[in-house]
This record gives sequence, C-alpha cells and structure tokens, in this order.
Amino acid sequence: MHPTREELRQFADQNLADTGRQNEIADHVEACEFCSEFCQDYLSLTEDLASPPDKPLPEKLRQLADNLFDDALRSTIIDLKPLTTGTAETPASYLAADGEPHRRSGVHSVATFCSENPEVVLRVMRDPQKGNDYLQLLAEDSRLAAHVMVQVPELGKEIITDAEGRAAVDLEPTENLEQLKWQLKMPEAVFSLEPLQYDPEKVEYAEEVVLETDRHDRVEVRFEGKTEGKLLAIRVVALDGRADFGSARISVSQENKSRLLTVAPGQAVEFGPIDSDTTINIRLYQ
Repeated sequence: MHPTREELRQFADQNLADTGRQNEIADHVEACEFCSEFCQDYLSLTEDLASPPDKPLPEKLRQLADNLFDDALRSTIIDLKPLTTGTAETPASYLAADGEPHRRSGVHSVATFCSENPEVVLRVMRDPQKGNDYLQLLAEDSRLAAHVMVQVPELGKEIITDAEGRAAVDLEPTENLEQLKWQLKMPEAVFSLEPLQYDPEKVEYAEEVVLETDRHDRVEVRFEGKTEGKLLAIRVVALDGRADFGSARISVSQENKSRLLTVAPGQAVEFGPIDSDTTINIRLYQ
C-alpha cells in the first residue's frame, strides 16, 4: 500500500523521525511511479518558496500535491485483516480517535479489522436493542473513511459509508465475521456538484452539466425539478477516456445519504429525491 500524503511529505523533507519507516518509504518510492512523482513534484513546489519551515504551503500548491496522491489511490483495493489487540499489529492504537468500544445501551463491537498502510480501522458494531448492525470506518485521512465502498465478496455486499464513515449493514448474528474477506474499494473517479441553482417559481425545470476529470473521466448530469421532487439523472460517458468501459458502479452521496447503482456505457440512471442546497458527490467504481 502507498504511504500517506503526510508521510511522503515528511520523507521528501527528510523529517521522518522513524529511521526504519524512512527506509521502507525509500524502497517504496523507488519502485512506485506514483509516489516517486508525488515526492518530486512536492519538492519542486516547495523548492522556490522562501517561507519558514513552520509556515504551511499555499492552498493551491498543496492541492496540486494532493492530486498526485489521489491518482495513486485511484481504483485501489485495500485489504483488511482482523485486528489483533495488544500486539504490534495494532495500527496507531486504533488511530487514537477510535476510543473504547461503545457500551452505552448495549451497543458493542463484534469485530474489528485494520490496514496498516494506509492506517484504517473498520469496526462492525451491533445494537441488540434496535436489532441492527452498522459499520464504523476510521482513518486519519477523511477520504479513506467518508463515502468509501466496503466490500464483503463472500456475502455479495457493497456498502457505501456516509460522511462520518458509518453505514448500516445486515449481518447474520451467528456469522463468523473474522473469517470473511473485508476490503475497501477506492473510486475510479470523483465528481462534486455544488448546490444547484434553480427557479423556485417553476413547477418543472431542468439543468444539464458535463463534468470531467483531468484523466478524462466524464459524466453528463441532468438536474430535474418536478412536482414529486428533485431528481438527478447521470450518464457515464467515459472512464479514463474510454467509452467502452463495460459497466461501472455509481454512488451519489449527500451528507449522510448515499445510493449505489450499476450503470452500463451510455445508460442514464436516476437518483432522488435530492437536496439542491447541499453538495452532491458522485463516485465511479469498476
């Protein structure tokens, strides 16, 4: 797995306190084109800056560097393994922010999984009183937890987490969860639609927009206001510049709501009702 963006920055600046980790990343960067390019571009961006070391990079330069890291994670599958507590396998003490297992009202953790690189913790939580289960995904980088696809191939499950890294899931109480394969699937492409403008005096109206990434992933989005509510129709035109991409999974998320559908080339799928006042995130998976 790729080092985190912060680790790559510290490695490039020779600021990693852990010599062993510095050597591990050096070996990785030598073999990984994406991370090597990230470090080279990061150094070139900071080389001519006369800022003192403790002054943060301008937002525009930081965004350019972050985009390289996003490309490295594109379509990555992160395999998770059962977390062994009290050993060196525990990632960053449950990422510190995880805290103790929930015990209020009988809610408790029935299984915990992790990835060491990048550091991610996935907990399967059970609420006996409400009779439901949910997933809680935790990571230092929010993009590794929020609106991420969690896959359980043996159960045929693909679950999208919400903005807090949480998602409801249906599991059999007797299931041996630690024997199953758990993994995270990062999107092939990500698009964002800012709050949409429309004429509230019109009963029915429509607005169309084409979104495209630097890698020529392209979607056509049609926003429709009807008497029964606001809808979003999305058609995937190309993935990585290819119109013959087979099929893809498309996720539309707004804050703590999301929906996942399969789409074929040229096929339009509808999502709704949606909130036109909230940012809409569109993610494509293959």
